Amino acid sequence: MMPERVDLEAFINGDSVTLVIDIVDSSDGATPHPLTGWVFKLTAKHSKYQSDAEAVIAKSVVTDNSSQVIFTFEPEDTNSLIQSAYDYDIQVSDPNGDAVSTPFMGKLRIKRGVTEALQ
Repeated sequence: MMPERVDLEAFINGDSVTLVIDIVDSSDGATPHPLTGWVFKLTAKHSKYQSDAEAVIAKSVVTDNSSQVIFTFEPEDTNSLIQSAYDYDIQVSDPNGDAVSTPFMGKLRIKRGVTEALQ
């Protein structure tokens, strides 16, 4: 199965941002589907051809008994990033690490703010 292309909404470097992904049952597209212990990993790079060691952002979330996956970007995660469109994807693995898939990929856009970060 090919990943779905989802370009994320642009945000300002150095801002606190929360990305929430609702997991629903594929049969009806609406019923919440809890995934306890699954690992979701978001990686962003200047180019998808770079190694993971060259990633500008790498976030992992282990799900609890919720049907939401929540990635939280803190100011220090993006403060040093230049205004650009970064390649990103989200990989998912089951609690045993046996099944790995990449359901989403696309562009993560960072914009430069006008005001420097508050102290």
